[in-house]
Amino acid sequence: FPVTIRAAWRVARIDSVLCVDDHVRTQEDSGAILSFLDMTTFVMKPESEIILDTPPEKDSKIKLISGNIWENVKKMLKDGSMEVEMSQAICGARGTIFVSEETGTLSTLKMIEGQMKFTHKITGESITVNAGKMAVADASGISELKNFDIATEKSLWEKIMYASQEKPPVAEPTVGIVMVISIILIVYMLIRKTG
Repeated sequence: FPVTIRAAWRVARIDSVLCVDDHVRTQEDSGAILSFLDMTTFVMKPESEIILDTPPEKDSKIKLISGNIWENVKKMLKDGSMEVEMSQAICGARGTIFVSEETGTLSTLKMIEGQMKFTHKITGESITVNAGKMAVADASGISELKNFDIATEKSLWEKIMYASQEKPPVAEPTVGIVMVISIILIVYMLIRKTG
């Protein structure tokens, strides 16, 4: 499978144990779903890379290096929080569903459910982004909030999130000891878009 974990980019398996500072990268026409014990779920689109910055305990943090990820922290355990660091901004959440996009020069946040704070890393400017709104940060600051269509955004992610349901059931993952006590890493190939 083309989903890889950094350590000379070894191929991820269903029982792969991920550690603090591991890079997880999806290649062209691939994706990944990572589910942690705190019930946080990340869906990675093709050509995306994240770094697992802290253990998923009460306060978790990842770095989005490039690409697009869908984060569901709606079911996160009580009192937990999630922070996503991008090149231009940081967003922190609890009880929300959102999409983060990173190009290296632009950091974008799209709120699907709930609200969260979006903070520029250089200027310190901070705004609250509610469901149906998106914010974009570049080197100079954060743009004005814009509307986006939640239903359209969800439909773009459904192909990735439900592609794994076409596969046969998989065994329970093994227990890890360094970073995550139990991670389910579902790796699958995406069908190439035609036309």
